[in-house]
Amino acid sequence: LHIHTDPKFLLLNSVFLNGMFINHIIFLSEFQQDLSQRYPQYDIDYQPLTPEGLRHTVEFANSMDLVIVYMLDTPKSYICNRINKSVKVIWRFFGAELYGKIGHMMYSELTKSAMSQNTVSIFDRFKYAYHMIYLYGFRYRTEFNRAMLRSNAIAMLYKQEYEYLSEFFRLPAFVQIPYESFSCFRSQGGQTKETIILGNSRNRYNNHLDILELLKKVPNNGYTFVIPFNYGEESNYTNRVRETLKQMTNVHIINEFMPLIEYNQLFKQAAAFVFNAYRQMAMANIFMAICNDVKVYLSPKNTAYAWLLSEDFIVFNIKNLTEDIKNNNVCLKSDEVEKNRKAFESLLSKYSNEDFENKVRIIFADKNRRNP
Repeated sequence: LHIHTDPKFLLLNSVFLNGMFINHIIFLSEFQQDLSQRYPQYDIDYQPLTPEGLRHTVEFANSMDLVIVYMLDTPKSYICNRINKSVKVIWRFFGAELYGKIGHMMYSELTKSAMSQNTVSIFDRFKYAYHMIYLYGFRYRTEFNRAMLRSNAIAMLYKQEYEYLSEFFRLPAFVQIPYESFSCFRSQGGQTKETIILGNSRNRYNNHLDILELLKKVPNNGYTFVIPFNYGEESNYTNRVRETLKQMTNVHIINEFMPLIEYNQLFKQAAAFVFNAYRQMAMANIFMAICNDVKVYLSPKNTAYAWLLSEDFIVFNIKNLTEDIKNNNVCLKSDEVEKNRKAFESLLSKYSNEDFENKVRIIFADKNRRNP
């Protein structure tokens, strides 16, 4: 059973469409959505995000052998904590579940300054607490920690991130996510190289303000700078970014939704992708950049930076950005393009869907212990 609350991530089920598994999907939402045309390959059962919908999901989950929860938020934590112990649970890690608890380490000082202006009224706090108690009971704040202990395994992209987060949290057993899902980005190749993409969304984990301060100090050297700002919640942080952009004529903001084909075209025309997150996120964007022969700049605080280097990818420390712009050295060289293409093919072959299936079999074989 796959349990989702965001339709964007339904395609993550594809790793299970291989004959070993009989798949069922429950989509939990406050608003009913017809997803059958968008995802005809899946049989999706909509359940309302109500006490009745939660109870039905728990009952259905108890008839399954394996439950995969995609992001361990409060509703899925609530469900996990009420599933019979005989049912195995894999937590498909997204990131916000844990990084939000160590947010002080994930935000730059400029980001923290912008966030400090956020205010929530007493009425809104009361309204939120009432809603949570109505759905999950008075112990709703404890659901996540209990579900983390209840999970049999956590599915993540690479072991380095698991080891990093294990310094702060007691995590279930690590399960490697197959890389074959990234094969859709394979060897797309780039076109003209005139655009530098800054970040991937409105999310404050991007730490946009630090990059904008750097760009104020250098000429654009003919490059067009763009910020995709068409996804994510609005906040005082996003207001601060927009106010800063009003002072910068060389940076363009993308506010409108872009279909995937247009978004991919943006990367085809890009010289560089600059991503100042201190945590692993937007790996699809990073691989889209790599496969479009785009130079990737990352923060060394991001575990993805060291991981990609260990896998023989050519990625760059974000501190080198200003000098590279000054020296017109933002595009990858031909040998660097070739090395990234080879590293990508090597990565796809390292851990297959079959390897993942074998790991799941170990989880099933372990009848008594929490971890395989």
